[in-house]
Amino acid sequence: MDSVQLDGLDFSSLPGKLDILFNEVLSKMPSSLRKNQNDLKLDWLLEEHSSIFAGLHSKLHSKSSSSKEGAVTVAKSNEDTLQFVSPRKKSKITQYESRVTQIAGIYADDLEGGNALTITGHIVDMDDEPRTVDTMDHKIKAYVKKRVLNCTIVDSSNAAARLDCWGDLADTVHTQLHHEVADAPVAICFTFLAASKEDKSVRPYKKLSATKKTTFSNANPVLPDQSGELIPEKLYVSFFDELIVAMPYVANVRGIVAACETTISADGTEMKHFELVDTKGNSVEMTAFGRHGGNALLSSGNEVIIFIVTALIKDGAPHGHLWVYDKAHVVLRRANATVPQNRKLIHLVRK
Repeated sequence: MDSVQLDGLDFSSLPGKLDILFNEVLSKMPSSLRKNQNDLKLDWLLEEHSSIFAGLHSKLHSKSSSSKEGAVTVAKSNEDTLQFVSPRKKSKITQYESRVTQIAGIYADDLEGGNALTITGHIVDMDDEPRTVDTMDHKIKAYVKKRVLNCTIVDSSNAAARLDCWGDLADTVHTQLHHEVADAPVAICFTFLAASKEDKSVRPYKKLSATKKTTFSNANPVLPDQSGELIPEKLYVSFFDELIVAMPYVANVRGIVAACETTISADGTEMKHFELVDTKGNSVEMTAFGRHGGNALLSSGNEVIIFIVTALIKDGAPHGHLWVYDKAHVVLRRANATVPQNRKLIHLVRK
């Protein structure tokens, strides 16, 4: 890269630490995104060190002979870089750092930096293939087609959340992780995620979505807590009268498994039918299949927390049902719980 003079500053003489930081970021990027490294580096420097390089954009880009193939923003937080920044500017840079949190953190009432969250956990499920969906582009006020990959991530507390990866990231995550996830959960760290409420959900329920700044990398595997004691009550519904709302929706629920029955569908899929009972004796009908069809945690007498269940009413059915699909996550809270004898079955109806 050519040396550029700006107010007496020789760009080539800046501390080599910036080059080291950029190379670390570059090494984590898919090879398909490493083209035009000069342009990538300019964007990274302007994004991460804007207080130093304000005004460089026009000078540097006038010396770049390659045209941009797309706007690629790579984000990296590193306290060491702040030594190059004046104290007055530090707050403006640190506010864009990706804040580390657990899944419980996305439910915080005072959540700030909702599009700058770092989550480390295990991917326990993902779609077989990314899907193409129509989404609203608010800049052009029109629907556009985008690729999306739905995943389920579980943190060290054993809480789970849905994670939607969009665009090129959807294909990259699927290509790199799908075969591994099919064999066993994969420990991954995602940065710069956004938290949002699902349009059709029962409170409490939130999901995570990737942003243009999101990156991911392998993480040290930390086994989730198996007791379920670290999962806050605010993450799930424990009184099922709250579930009597318009369907379809998704929810996280806690209750005692009762009246289990296993069947085999026409295509040979194992299915488990059961009731889930809350502490008031209210129960809802549920069916688990796919990877949860034979889940031993869904056995009579087990008190469980089930993340990401789906409420649907099938055509011709008299009432709705809660379904435990592959994307759901089951946590054993305690075994040999007493199942209430006087149970009141709640019928989920279309409203």
